[in-house]
Amino acid sequence: MNENLQPVYTAELVGGAGQALGTVGAMGTQMQEQMLPALAQQLGMDDAALQGFLQENLPAISGALQTMPDAMERFTGVVDTFGAHLEDFDTLKPVAFVPIVWTLIVGGIVALLAGAWALFAPGRRAEA
Repeated sequence: MNENLQPVYTAELVGGAGQALGTVGAMGTQMQEQMLPALAQQLGMDDAALQGFLQENLPAISGALQTMPDAMERFTGVVDTFGAHLEDFDTLKPVAFVPIVWTLIVGGIVALLAGAWALFAPGRRAEA
């Protein structure tokens, strides 16, 4: 897993994701503050009429506009979390998980065999 994440989970990726979120956020702000009011003015509608028009004729866009602040907040949280834990991933990069997995498998087999031996060993049965 570490090997597959190594080229992806980098400071450059986290920084780029933060910049992309900043761009999308600025676009959303510009859409809310400039584009939609200008569209409403061109169509001769107030804000409520424009929202009704969008909900009726473009429900996907209307829904996206309504959920955009929450989505931006969630994505920002993800990027911030990745950025905060980048050093943790750097610490784990040299760790090999294969020996850990094999230790768990062998330990499970030993426990299974010990349980089977205790269950079926002669002289260990309770006398009736």
